[in-house]
Amino acid sequence: MHVEATNWSGMGVGEYAAALSLSPGSLRKWHGRFEDGEVEIDWRAHLHQAPPEISTSAKVVLRIARPNPA
Repeated sequence: MHVEATNWSGMGVGEYAAALSLSPGSLRKWHGRFEDGEVEIDWRAHLHQAPPEISTSAKVVLRIARPNPA
């Protein structure tokens, strides 16, 4: 994500790394890996994952906790 953001920002790797307190050496290494085609990860696929299913046991508790209309 930072590699792509660096490209979009118009900043150099060192400037971008300093602005976000990242290691410039590590960012350069990852830039190289993507440029060489060594790594291909679509980080966008990880942004919008389905939420976990919610247990229905809370509904049962709510029904029991309500007073019975008499």
